[in-house]
This record gives sequence, structure tokens and C-alpha cells, in this order.
Amino acid sequence: MRRSLLTLAFSSMLLMPVAAMAADNSPQPEAAAKSDLDKVVCRAGEPITGSRLPGPRVCHTQREWNDIRQQSQAAVTRIQMQSKRSSLGL
Repeated sequence: MRRSLLTLAFSSMLLMPVAAMAADNSPQPEAAAKSDLDKVVCRAGEPITGSRLPGPRVCHTQREWNDIRQQSQAAVTRIQMQSKRSSLGL
């Protein structure tokens, strides 16, 4: 009986800081979303021709990476639409 009480007391002491940290680290959803978009993300650049090494690192905020991706997708869509029109003779 005494041993189980000691085990219970010890395990609760170990879990209390974890519960307190979980309660304190709950950021507001809007603030978390904004901070995620302003976070700087670095990626390996385009590989150099003839090399197995990646190119120089390119760093942008997540918002800028999202804009770059949207611009690339828009360019691909525009090129695909132009090739469809030219193949149909429009």
C-alpha cells in the first residue's frame, strides 16, 4: 500500500510540469498563423549544372515562399492554356 502511494506521488510529480507547460503554451490561433507566415525558411537552391551539390541556400519568409509557389503555378497554367489554344488553332 505504501509503495503504491509513493509510486503515485512520484509519477504525479513528474507529470505536473508537463501539464503546466501544455496549458501555458496554447497560443492564440490568429497569432500562431501570423507568426508562421513571418517565419524565415531557408531551402537549398537550384542545383548547379554539372554538380552533385545543391545550389546556394535561398531564404524567404513563409509568406514569400507561398507567393513564389502561387506565381509558379499561375505561370504553368498560363503556358498550358496557351499550348492548348495553339494546338486547337484558336
